[in-house]
Amino acid sequence: MKQGFRPSARLISTIGEDIIKDIHAAVVELVKNAYDADATSVNIEFQSTPEKKLFIKVFDNGHGMSESVVRDKWLVPSTSDKYIRKISPKGRIMQGRKGIGRFAVAILGEKLLLETIADNVKTKLLIDWDDFTEDKYLDEIEIDLSTSPVNEINSTNFSIEGSSEKLEQWNDDEIEYLIKELRKLLTPIDNSNMDKDDKFDIIVNFNDFASSNYRNEIIRIKSLPLIDYYDYRVFGDIYPDGHCRLIYQNRNSGIEEDVTDFNYYLTDKERVSGKITVDFRIFDRDPEAIESLVYELLNAGDEKLGKNEAKKMLNDISGVSIFRNRFRIRPYGDEENDWLSLDKKRVQNPAQKIGANQISGIIEIEDEDISKLVEKSARDGLKEDAYYDGLVSIITQLLNYVELKRYSFRQKTGKGRKNHLFSSQFEILTDYSALKNKVISVMQGANVSDKKVEELNSFIEKDIDTKIKIAQELENQIAMYQGQATLGKIMDVVMHEVRKPLAWLKNQTKNLERAYTRYTQNENATDLNKVLRIIEETPNQLNIISDLFKSLNSLATRKRSAMVVFSINDVLETAIEIFNDQVNRYNIDLQFNPTETFVFMGWREDILSAVANILENAIYWVNYNKSSKTIIVSIHKNDESIEISIWNNGPQIIKDLIHNNSLFSPGISGKVTEKGNGTGLGLAIAGEAIDRNGGIIKVVDVLEGAKFIIELPNNVKGE
Repeated sequence: MKQGFRPSARLISTIGEDIIKDIHAAVVELVKNAYDADATSVNIEFQSTPEKKLFIKVFDNGHGMSESVVRDKWLVPSTSDKYIRKISPKGRIMQGRKGIGRFAVAILGEKLLLETIADNVKTKLLIDWDDFTEDKYLDEIEIDLSTSPVNEINSTNFSIEGSSEKLEQWNDDEIEYLIKELRKLLTPIDNSNMDKDDKFDIIVNFNDFASSNYRNEIIRIKSLPLIDYYDYRVFGDIYPDGHCRLIYQNRNSGIEEDVTDFNYYLTDKERVSGKITVDFRIFDRDPEAIESLVYELLNAGDEKLGKNEAKKMLNDISGVSIFRNRFRIRPYGDEENDWLSLDKKRVQNPAQKIGANQISGIIEIEDEDISKLVEKSARDGLKEDAYYDGLVSIITQLLNYVELKRYSFRQKTGKGRKNHLFSSQFEILTDYSALKNKVISVMQGANVSDKKVEELNSFIEKDIDTKIKIAQELENQIAMYQGQATLGKIMDVVMHEVRKPLAWLKNQTKNLERAYTRYTQNENATDLNKVLRIIEETPNQLNIISDLFKSLNSLATRKRSAMVVFSINDVLETAIEIFNDQVNRYNIDLQFNPTETFVFMGWREDILSAVANILENAIYWVNYNKSSKTIIVSIHKNDESIEISIWNNGPQIIKDLIHNNSLFSPGISGKVTEKGNGTGLGLAIAGEAIDRNGGIIKVVDVLEGAKFIIELPNNVKGE
């Protein structure tokens, strides 16, 4: 005997109440059904009675359904009809392709009357959802279905009746949230591919409803605006082959330019398919920016808007939403859904990063078959697979690009917090010349004796000497900590380098023991030769570990060494050796072929730290180049200076960061890794280290890749 599944009647309740997220999502699903029916408008009516009963009507003027469609498709859970058709008769791309949205009505009320007209035939369907909670099988539930001829236009009307418990759900806060959800439902993006003549109006009507704020209101839903009074904006298209057509705007400076220096990079675990359209508008939200926004809105005719109202308006439109074929995919863009972790990143780096309430962002993705971005059946987002990870990665990298340009502009115009080299700050702290001159001048003006003036001058000089010594000690401590920070940054590299010889020693120790045991038992020459080979190779493996730690010793020191004369060639070779494993693993062509030896008097660990940080960055960025990966290190000198050049053929550096000299500010990083953003410490540490040695680091604007030049004084003459 063969037996198939017999679903319990409770299955329908499970589909409606457990899969549909909430009452707002249920209404949204019915609106999407109206859109799929080629309706030009959908009217949602809320009504309540003195007996505290709830009535919701959802009426659309779409093509309606015939009796066979109601019976064979609408009443079939998870039908594949829309998924197979994909496009409506008028060419709309179907929104309700999962086949479950129709059961959203089950969580809105206990009873449903469906009346739908197609080709002058009205089909009526009456459902009592309470029947589906009984202990029955699904095929035992009888549903009233009837037809009658009419002379009326095509339409579909859902009449939902709910109990007092259902009515209580719709308080003013929930209604306000629904209105906001419906406003967010339709994309406000200007350059979407939708047909401008494809009209679709959403109207919400409250008819004598039990509400203090919405009792007899009629609300025509308009999409939330993307405010034109943003501070920064990037918009356009991103393509799966890696190229982009994007425009960047800075309204504060009047800049509008094509984006030519943005490149995205995907790991082996990330994928992209289909075009991605974006429109990101970013707001500074500091008091000055809010005042400017209020002023602009006032000039536009909104005289009632104050600072608090402006902030609330920004809150209403903030977030990054994902749209497909005109409709928003929940929950992306919800107030509590910071799916890009913007607030978390801003806490870690407030100078550079923007928060979720500073951006009004729209992302348009293509159909599932093209983008491979599949919506979950429960309507709670996209499936988090390689294509979703690819989307998050691309958007994160683009936002990081805009954040860097914004930071550079704010630094240049004095809107952001200024960053200074520690050495220059120490000099300011220990410069008492103005104070000393003022005190002596006042004393002389007060006819204080020369002896007293000299005593005070001597006291100030001694105090200055003491504070200079303290400042120098602090600077040495900072230098030591920065060396250790550099070591910490490259620990992954160190672990890879050490792992191989350690694994060899571990494995060969066991082999040595077994071979020696066999030899003592039978004195076999083969076993003796194996013992000798292991013994001979052991010093080589130990030397690898010893040399590596010796090269890192200066970075790990607990005490600052004195300035010495040393070979810069040796320092460069040591830095390159640290990264040998990564260079080989990523097939990087790293070139360093000096023609002579260069010596310098300074702190060896500072130069090693600076070069190591620049090389670590170069190795990261050169992997963006999928074809060939090249790093060229060179060195030359003239009468005044020694120049170390490090070039890589990765992506170009954002020109704003070069021209505004903000690349070496602490916390500024263009890196977006699997573990999060870069620390932004590497180049800042390098800049400090070279400054302590009387040199500078420059970034050269080159046509391809990125080039750093370390310029040191040629302070060892005659060598």
